[in-house]
Amino acid sequence: MKRKNTLNAGVVAFSLLTIAGIAPMASAISQADAVSIDDTQDAKAVEIIEASIEALGGSEVLAEAKHMKQTGTITIPSAGLSGTLESYAKSPDSFLLVMTLPGFGEQRTGMNDGVAWSSDVMSGPRLLSDEETESLKDEADVTSQLQYRDQYPTIEFVGEVDFDGSKASKIKLIDDDGNESIKYYSVETKLPLGVEQTAPSQMGPIKTVTIMRDYKEIGGMKVPFTIVQKLGPQEVKMEIKETSFEKFDESVFELPAAVKALVEAQKKDD
Repeated sequence: MKRKNTLNAGVVAFSLLTIAGIAPMASAISQADAVSIDDTQDAKAVEIIEASIEALGGSEVLAEAKHMKQTGTITIPSAGLSGTLESYAKSPDSFLLVMTLPGFGEQRTGMNDGVAWSSDVMSGPRLLSDEETESLKDEADVTSQLQYRDQYPTIEFVGEVDFDGSKASKIKLIDDDGNESIKYYSVETKLPLGVEQTAPSQMGPIKTVTIMRDYKEIGGMKVPFTIVQKLGPQEVKMEIKETSFEKFDESVFELPAAVKALVEAQKKDD
């Protein structure tokens, strides 16, 4: 894998931190609701998801998280690279990731006012594809995953397996477009342990495995402070130094002038 593509994949990897930090899905549902679960949403799988939500802090607490800011470090061992990252998210559709790596400078990925974009010193600014935009939109909405029953018509308990050294419940989810993801939950702690899915990127779909470790409680919510992303033979490690759910200056989401120019040019072409 070329170094440039590795960095793009790293951005895709870290953009998942918003789901991982809050919850991979779902508000808890009542036992009365559970009776009416669709045939393709099996009761055991939903029960596991409910337990995970409670372990993370409970649906009421999670629903209050409209803002999220994280800072930390990112390491790509095979490339000998180590740098810093900072991300901002605000429900329903504002997001910014700033990643800096020696020799590559600053790379930004953002979304605001329905416009998703990225920019780095090697390629300059670009507007994201429709598929990338939809993926980023899901991650920008800190609370979107509370509607998991609407998002995933198929939710299936696959079985108990070993994942990252722990016994885990394996859940398969399929969305309206037929996209499949696999999520793992600790049998012991009920916390999310990881996700397997295919993520869109500039170079096409990338199969990823995300591992979540080192949970800490922040503002009544448990958040993973170590995230390892495997992209084929490549591995990206993110260590979070600080997480906050307090409001921040939302001017960080303003589109850069170069991105605004791309938007205007696209309008003229349309």
